[in-house]
Amino acid sequence: MSNAIKHLPLSAVVGASIDATAPAYGRDASGYGRKVPTRYRVTLDDGRARRVYVSALGNGGSAYVVRGGENVYIAGDVERVIELMRDGADYATARDALARELAAHGLTSYDAHGEA
Repeated sequence: MSNAIKHLPLSAVVGASIDATAPAYGRDASGYGRKVPTRYRVTLDDGRARRVYVSALGNGGSAYVVRGGENVYIAGDVERVIELMRDGADYATARDALARELAAHGLTSYDAHGEA
């Protein structure tokens, strides 16, 4: 297992969904934890849907999925698509909206790091 931080690029995501509620496990009494499940799922290019977890140890958190036994952190583009879906868009509409947002700013990605 490598010590390098892996990021999940939008190109590896073929779908996403939002459950009505998040599971209650994974949090301590104050709501923090290293593997707090969210109500979000992403379907990756291998066809498997994976739950998005958050490592919430303070006032912020890092979203990730588990792939091949490793935590793979969600890239900013993927987070933005999930955000747009939370606001009511379906996956395809959210991806199109992201592309328009990026183009309006002369960008191709919000991410500053390379793909996993």
